[in-house]
Amino acid sequence: MNILEYLFYIHIGALILAACGILYADSLVWSWVRRKREMLDSNHLRRAHATMTIALWTKLGSGITMAWPMRDFLFTQPLFLVKMAFVTMLAANSFVVGRLMHLSTTQAFRTLTARQQLPLVISGTISMLGWVGAGLAAMFFF
Repeated sequence: MNILEYLFYIHIGALILAACGILYADSLVWSWVRRKREMLDSNHLRRAHATMTIALWTKLGSGITMAWPMRDFLFTQPLFLVKMAFVTMLAANSFVVGRLMHLSTTQAFRTLTARQQLPLVISGTISMLGWVGAGLAAMFFF
């Protein structure tokens, strides 16, 4: 196997790790939003966020390394650029999630004002659209 094949498997492994982190974090947050838990354990939430962040940045690094030899071609492909827009959106949103997640460890969801809930909803929507959009763009492009 050559280096690009190893990178491909690392890329797919990071996707699987991210999917596990997403499912775990979403189950925690969903229980908070549905009032099954008053507040979330900060250790669990930090662990889930760290897992997804590591997976996202691993995917970003392996993706850039795999794409580099073909960059002249790839940057002429609109679907590749769409995928990169979704990945950029996810990377930026990971910092937002890191800043917002403390709310779920200090307050019950029902006590948050609409102004406090809105960034959480927007960030969650961006995350969902980013992962789905990047995945669909990759499936149709590659």
